[in-house]
Amino acid sequence: MRLGQHRAAPSPERRRRKALGRGMLAGLASVAIVAAGAFVVVGGGGMLCGTREPVLVDVAAAVDVAPAVMEAADRFNATDTAVGGRCVLVQVTEQPPATVLRTLIGERAGVLSERPDGWIADSSAWIRLARQRGASALPARESVVATSPLVFATRSSLARRFSVGGTEMNWRMVFPRPCAGG
Repeated sequence: MRLGQHRAAPSPERRRRKALGRGMLAGLASVAIVAAGAFVVVGGGGMLCGTREPVLVDVAAAVDVAPAVMEAADRFNATDTAVGGRCVLVQVTEQPPATVLRTLIGERAGVLSERPDGWIADSSAWIRLARQRGASALPARESVVATSPLVFATRSSLARRFSVGGTEMNWRMVFPRPCAGG
């Protein structure tokens, strides 16, 4: 595509449908990952849920993805999955990523009352930032279950100045290195 030309943007309805689909996929995958973790920690499985106290898995989800994750958790909970004769129930709470990050790095102000068992942030940059700030309980690598295309846009006059100067426009111009993934 030549400089200054753009593709027609998809309709808001189509973008919402695609985002919901991606969110549902991310939510289902995340709930499955968290439930599998509970299975490994508690041991057992394959038995029907007993009358004993259920294994509760608390998942903090970013505001943008929380509705899809909550729906995925409801579907999982309806399967009556058991671990060691105890039902596994996933509870999803809508939490801003900054609040979860502060909780995981041990800050005192503006934090959750307890650390969540799982965290579904709206960007892997939050996970990298948490690690950089000392959240040692996080796994060595994040599990990316969905991606969203991002567009770096600017005025055509500024883009021409960059092209004349031979400067490549990239995300490192906007985000600091730890958040940009490199």
